[in-house]
Amino acid sequence: MSVIKNRVASSSTDGKIYIWSLNEKKEILQHHSIHKDRVKSIKWCPWKSNLLASGGGGKKDHKIILWNSET
Repeated sequence: MSVIKNRVASSSTDGKIYIWSLNEKKEILQHHSIHKDRVKSIKWCPWKSNLLASGGGGKKDHKIILWNSET
């Protein structure tokens, strides 16, 4: 889990990434096809609050992906 401003990002073993709004107390975004295997780590960029890095693990996915959480 990674927190920045009013948003929390979480990941799962099936490769999905979720972004939650702390103000609205609900899920605001869900990505299904970013990683082909479990997501091992996620981290918000400290100087650009909409940029999220995610790292895959397992045998099928050894990628680090940077993506805009607002698009």
